[in-house]
Amino acid sequence: MHAQDFVELAALVADNASGLIATGRPLSDEALVQYWSVSKCRLQRWSKSLKLLSAAPGKIQPPHWASAAAAATEPPIAAATHAVLREILTSEVLTRVWAATATAHDRRRNAGDVEPIVRSVYAGHLEARNRTLVVLARGPGISTQDAVTLNRLRRRAERWSDLLLGRILLDADVSEFAFDAELAREFAHDFRGQQSWQRGGKAWALALASLRASFRDEPKTITGNEALNEQIAAAVLGCFGRELFDSAGLPLRHAAAVPPKADHQAFVDAFFVHHRSAKPVRGAPRLTDPR
Repeated sequence: MHAQDFVELAALVADNASGLIATGRPLSDEALVQYWSVSKCRLQRWSKSLKLLSAAPGKIQPPHWASAAAAATEPPIAAATHAVLREILTSEVLTRVWAATATAHDRRRNAGDVEPIVRSVYAGHLEARNRTLVVLARGPGISTQDAVTLNRLRRRAERWSDLLLGRILLDADVSEFAFDAELAREFAHDFRGQQSWQRGGKAWALALASLRASFRDEPKTITGNEALNEQIAAAVLGCFGRELFDSAGLPLRHAAAVPPKADHQAFVDAFFVHHRSAKPVRGAPRLTDPR
């Protein structure tokens, strides 16, 4: 699973956040533990990779968990730099959206058991992001064009994160997870009371199609974290449960095929089999990169 898939999952989470928040039922302890532990493992790998990227160009080598195939197909600096930096910047969309959703759910229940978990992961991701920006500014092996390209990706991720968070703000004030809290509130104001922006509405459907198109062409470079990414996605999906798949439009046979105590990976497999086979929406708007 690549970082771009997290954007798709973040859209699904935002689309279904209201229903999860309204249920008030406790989230799966197993899924939450998996989300925290696997996320921490990925954060540690990012930290080691970023440390390598700050070394002198001649000393940079791919981390030990990166596949031999990745090292053989790209120069070490290109493989290590672009893949890891893209992963950090792109996957932050899901980190913020899920942190906001879980926090809103916790506050609705007047509980405090989930928010510390997602905030811990969120804080670690913020640190990785800040170190990424330092690498972009003065890291070895980062050309001006590379920095411009990755900076556009950063700004694209920020914009879409705030739009998705705008949906969650309809249920709770969790604007602290937005890049631009005021912009997220403006999105929420636009969504409120507008039928076309409600779940299933035409404007919202086109916005989600545009989000997917914005990240579709990003290269799916191997980082060595693909298995961890799948486990993180499985944990998020496991907090929703089987009802998520019905609302996502999966055939009922897929939901029925997942037993109550099945491994969360089954949720991931069913979700991505469905969405990767879906055809792009013709005429979907595509926001241009900010210059």
